[in-house]
Amino acid sequence: MKKIAKLFSLLAISYSILAGAAYAASTGTLCPRVFSTSTDWESVTGLRYAQFNLSFVRDNSIGTVGMELYFLDGFPCVGQAQDAFQWISPSRSSAQDRDAAMGLSCVQRPEQVRFAWRTARRTDSQNTTTGILVCDIPSGKGRNITIKLQDCDKGKNWNE
Repeated sequence: MKKIAKLFSLLAISYSILAGAAYAASTGTLCPRVFSTSTDWESVTGLRYAQFNLSFVRDNSIGTVGMELYFLDGFPCVGQAQDAFQWISPSRSSAQDRDAAMGLSCVQRPEQVRFAWRTARRTDSQNTTTGILVCDIPSGKGRNITIKLQDCDKGKNWNE
């Protein structure tokens, strides 16, 4: 009885593989295997995660509308889902945005962070970002990090 059950399970697996291949061949579309872009740096390095808190200083260099920032995971940090996105309000003078903060889980203090960004009002719906914003982190030892957005480098737009 166990042999018959095993045979049927092998036949079912074979059928699903063949059916998937036949579908791909008939549509001309192959669905590639998808992998997560986030890595568990704690497991890879053996180091422990700690929370680092980012705050942002902005000025008129970000425009008069505001800016959306999406943290892009990369060694040594991953974004915390609840706040890996922030809207930065516009400002005429250099000032800290008290409403915008991000928590990152990092195995060591980062030297640089990257964000996908776009110009947007607070009430705009989520949309395609413009490009990458690269921000160097000032040296220090604490877990509170202040990023001056006017000192960050805007990379090329996605379509360039």
